[in-house]
Amino acid sequence: MKPKKFEQLLLVLSKLDDCDSLCFMLLDEQTIGKKKHKQFRREMVAMLQSELDALRVDVLKI
Repeated sequence: MKPKKFEQLLLVLSKLDDCDSLCFMLLDEQTIGKKKHKQFRREMVAMLQSELDALRVDVLKI
């Protein structure tokens, strides 16, 4: 694999990890604030995390 391509893959993985961290911040009690949106945010975070996991696998296959 070319060094430039490897660096690009590492950058993508880093950005995916940042997105994953944002998902955990959404679940943080202080960040949620309003309880009526709690279930919706949990569902959204679960969907985002599964998408991110799938993207990580796809990137590692390259």
